[in-house]
Amino acid sequence: MAGLCEGGNEPPGSLKAICAKWHSRRKILTPTFHFKILEEFIHVFNTNSKILIDRLAAAQNKGPFVHINNEITKCTLDIICEAAMGIKMHDKENDYNEYIYAVKRMTQVIVRRQLSPWLYRQFIFELSPLGQEQAKLLQTLHNFTDKVRIIRMHGY
Repeated sequence: MAGLCEGGNEPPGSLKAICAKWHSRRKILTPTFHFKILEEFIHVFNTNSKILIDRLAAAQNKGPFVHINNEITKCTLDIICEAAMGIKMHDKENDYNEYIYAVKRMTQVIVRRQLSPWLYRQFIFELSPLGQEQAKLLQTLHNFTDKVRIIRMHGY
């Protein structure tokens, strides 16, 4: 994109203007993911990986098949919450289950709406059972985020 993003005063919304915004924002974000900074979180990755392995080992004893999707999701949330916000979420099992269900179901609701042209209009969608379910799912997602914020604020 080197040649594509060259230029000066471009109209808002044009590709060159978008490129200019991206370059300025990329300069801000790039240090965030530098390897030296990520090295500080190796202990977080290791701790949560060990917890994941323990959970998978316990699940293995329950039968021949292990469904790892939920466990991987929990591990990912643990790592993100601890690395980004300093909050350990290991003991919040019920919150996880609700959140994971809401994320998965929300994906299904979005796909269902995309495949249902009669639900494209917002006011019709909001009146439908699917729209009402989406509102409840959004509330669950927002409640989880709010809980994490509250825990974070009380920690400082």
